[in-house]
Amino acid sequence: MSITENEIVVLDIAGGRARVVCGKPSVEASLIALGFVPEGDQMARPISDVADRQKIVSALIELGALFAGGRDWSPAELVDLYREQGTILTGYRMITWKSPSQYSIIDR
Repeated sequence: MSITENEIVVLDIAGGRARVVCGKPSVEASLIALGFVPEGDQMARPISDVADRQKIVSALIELGALFAGGRDWSPAELVDLYREQGTILTGYRMITWKSPSQYSIIDR
């Protein structure tokens, strides 16, 4: 999977932990303020409940993060669910991969 330079990519947000890759050094402090900690080449944060997850999603949208698309509760699918429920009212950006080096970014 090729991660674009200078972006935050949300890899997982549906489980008990949020996982992101941050290629944007200027926002790492913002991620740390949200409770993310470095774990190898990723940053992770525990999620306590649905309200906490929704708060993280909103904050990541504000930071301009790319939410990975796919199946089985991908981050983008979860944001779409929250939008359908009226919990998230803003647009967001989704990233999907065609190959490890080919990706598409879509404003939703």
